[in-house]
Amino acid sequence: MDVGASAAVSDGGSVFNRLRAAAIFGDADEVGVLLAKGALVDEADDDGLMPLLPAAWGGHTDVGAALLAVGAPVDAMDIGGMSPLYAAASAGHPKVVARLLAAGATLDMADDRVKTPLPVAESGGRAAVVEILLAAGAMVDATHRNELTPLLSAIDRGHPELAATLLAAGACPNVVHQGMGSMPLCMAAWWGYGALASALLASGASANARTFGGITPLQVAALHGHTEVVKVLFAAGAQAGATCESGVTALHVASFLGVTWLVPLLVAAGASPDTNARWDRAAAEAGAAVGAVDYFGRRPLHAAAAADAGEVVAIHVAAGAAVNVTDLDGQTPLHLAARTGSPMAVGALLRAGAATGITDLWGETAADLAADLGDLAVAAALMGTGAPTG
Repeated sequence: MDVGASAAVSDGGSVFNRLRAAAIFGDADEVGVLLAKGALVDEADDDGLMPLLPAAWGGHTDVGAALLAVGAPVDAMDIGGMSPLYAAASAGHPKVVARLLAAGATLDMADDRVKTPLPVAESGGRAAVVEILLAAGAMVDATHRNELTPLLSAIDRGHPELAATLLAAGACPNVVHQGMGSMPLCMAAWWGYGALASALLASGASANARTFGGITPLQVAALHGHTEVVKVLFAAGAQAGATCESGVTALHVASFLGVTWLVPLLVAAGASPDTNARWDRAAAEAGAAVGAVDYFGRRPLHAAAAADAGEVVAIHVAAGAAVNVTDLDGQTPLHLAARTGSPMAVGALLRAGAATGITDLWGETAADLAADLGDLAVAAALMGTGAPTG
């Protein structure tokens, strides 16, 4: 609610309207005069608005103190469920928040959206207010209708320092958003907050915890190429070969994105470039580093080939990846490189000895796929090796 919307008052208005206007505009002298004349501090307008709430919203400490001194109800809500403490927290007025708490304001009173002062202060990035509320004992893991705790919300809104403050105050590091399945560590990995990831792990977050779909923090960090977070996760024991429900590993992700620095790091940490293991929920939840075949039967080498990541292809081959392995459609990495018009990957695969005569389930070779695509350069490269075409 825009409390300033009630500010239009004439000099001849009622005492109540004059008091409300003075509270809105922070006119402490006018408030003093009106209180001396017996103005009521517990009278409300049609919106349930008493003078203390707009004074709190505006950050008018002197006006609020004067109203409280004559008995203004410290927890009086408007019809939307907004209390003075909620208003001051939302607007970011730490002095008013402290004054209201000293006057006995209810710390965790929620509005009609089931939102308490701490989450609303966090959502606005009001660090000083958050610290005051936490010191007063606010529920650090209070949720509201969107089911985000202040910690989850702080990370999601790009407030890593505020998230660290909440974590130090005892926020749960493993809380899961029931709608999205998000967890603090995965969200920190998404945004690349290395220091916060370290703090979460030190507070008990699991490096191998899984969101809905079996996605791990390492896969998220790999997706966005966040070097610092990847290293933090490895130091905490993140499993390089862990898969999500579709069978994708961090190695698949890094290979498809062509992140050359990360691929050898993942392989060195134990990610397999060439296994036949498939997703197994029980094994994954027990912490097993299950294999490197995704939902389509493709290995990381397939991903690198499809992305035209020639350097990554070479890294996989050097690590022992089978160059002629096929997916569920009978297609080799060379097929995928051809069908996606990836000349660098085609060259790297051919240098590694990829067979050009293998046909997929539809009887097509890599050269056929390149010809179908109209990619003359790739087709010529393949046919120059003696690759048959259909």
